[in-house]
Amino acid sequence: MLYYFAFSQFSLLGKAKQWFYANKEKNTMWALYSTNFLAKFFPTCKTNTLRGKISSFEQQHDETVLEAWQCFQDYILECPYHVMENWLLMQIFYHGLSNNTRETMDAAAGGAFLSLTISQATALVEKKASN
Repeated sequence: MLYYFAFSQFSLLGKAKQWFYANKEKNTMWALYSTNFLAKFFPTCKTNTLRGKISSFEQQHDETVLEAWQCFQDYILECPYHVMENWLLMQIFYHGLSNNTRETMDAAAGGAFLSLTISQATALVEKKASN
């Protein structure tokens, strides 16, 4: 049952499901399906808007690191086809933090937060977020 629930969040519903079955014969490869699906349901203007939301991330003055991290992750989930590298996403997140939070992250990193690897930086953010 848990597996079904976790998988069901990625199921096609409504117009997307109708489109999938109506175009089944035309789209014979996954790459073609995904390209055509994105063109139909995520036009360039929508994609650019969502990428802009990621790129312009800013921690709100009353947000904790946890809240800011969750907000940023939500932006990324809204646009899973953003084609931004992980290092760039981490840089955007870091630069969107308040000055105080950035100083805290640098201190926790033992110097410059952005000198950490992606996995080290992610672990540090998640550790800070859990405290």
